[in-house]
Amino acid sequence: MPGAGQKEDAVKRAEDPDRYADSFFVPEEARWEKLKHAHRNIGDELNKALGELENKNRSLEGVLGHIDFNKKAGKTKIPDRKLRDLVNHFNKYRLRNTDFEFPDLIGAAYEYLIGQFADSAGKKGGEFYTPRDVVRLMVRILKPQEGMRVYDPCVGSGGMLIHSKQYVEEAWRQLL
Repeated sequence: MPGAGQKEDAVKRAEDPDRYADSFFVPEEARWEKLKHAHRNIGDELNKALGELENKNRSLEGVLGHIDFNKKAGKTKIPDRKLRDLVNHFNKYRLRNTDFEFPDLIGAAYEYLIGQFADSAGKKGGEFYTPRDVVRLMVRILKPQEGMRVYDPCVGSGGMLIHSKQYVEEAWRQLL
């Protein structure tokens, strides 16, 4: 059985943002346990959480800062009651990759919603994002390798960059 010192060391390592180079560090201010208990000024709490996520993860720099849960929609901002309902709704579900039918379920849901948005605007999905099959083909043609940089001049949701990373990881798995 691990001693108290080992547990403290493990907690200290887990709280070190530098250990999360290949993933995201979620600082205490942005953790779900804190957010799900917020009852007042929920928009402020959500904004602070996104700000801390961006501050602690260089790869998110410039990605989350434009989101403002206090922004006025029309003449009023979203009331705490509605934001509380949103938090409570998401609190019903575990959203971990291990809980999903396949690892990129959230990405697929995002793509589906973009397609629905395009349809409702009378456009085709391809006018809003590059379809997944096209991205897959482009990445297969590029054949990205470890150490290469991939540039997507039309990057929106980052699908091509994500698929390029997955392509490289899969190539490594096949080598092992």
